[in-house]
Order: sequence, then structure tokens, then C-alpha cells
Amino acid sequence: MTIKKYDISIPDNDIWVVVSIDTDIITEELAEEINNFWTSANEILDASDDDIYQAVARRASQNFFISLLNGYNEYSAHEELCEAEGWPPETKEGIKLISYAIPDFSAYYFDVRELD
Repeated sequence: MTIKKYDISIPDNDIWVVVSIDTDIITEELAEEINNFWTSANEILDASDDDIYQAVARRASQNFFISLLNGYNEYSAHEELCEAEGWPPETKEGIKLISYAIPDFSAYYFDVRELD
């Protein structure tokens, strides 16, 4: 089994995820199919230094970020990815959200000031 891990973050923010991809399950051909499902496939691949697995990790991270910021936990974020359009059944075992950090969006911690 070959596992590739990627640490993906949003610059200048405290938001990051670590994603693993099992290349025995998500083959290079399947990774290309996943990336090519969406528009901007070439741009994402270019941004990933032509590493198709990094491109898939970027795509998965986009889904993970959205789910996590909407209050989903790690398990539910993974389930959301696996059920999303463009993600084949192999995603269930082939891609994992290993760890993550997102800011606390609890209303208690907001800075609030009244405006005139």
C-alpha cells in the first residue's frame, strides 16, 4: 500500500487540513478522472506541479474546508465528500481527512462594536 499525504492550508489563515490518498485505490487514471471532472483541471494540475495526486488532494480539501467550516466533524466531512458529485465510490477508502484546524466561529468569541 502506498499512501501519499498532503498538508493543505489557506495562506495567512489558521485553516489547514492533512489529506491522505491511497494510490493502490485511487490509481493515477482514477485521479485524472477525478481532476478532469471539473473545470480548470489543467490549472489545478499546473498549481500542483503536475502531481495528479496533489491535484486530487486540493480538490478534496476544498470540500473538506467547506464542510468543516459549516460545522461538520471529521467523519461527516469525509461522508460529504464521498457523496458529492464527481467523487467515485473508491473515494470512501482511498481518501482520508487525517487532521485539520479551523478557527472557532462560536459567537461568544466574536469582536463586536456598534457603529454610528
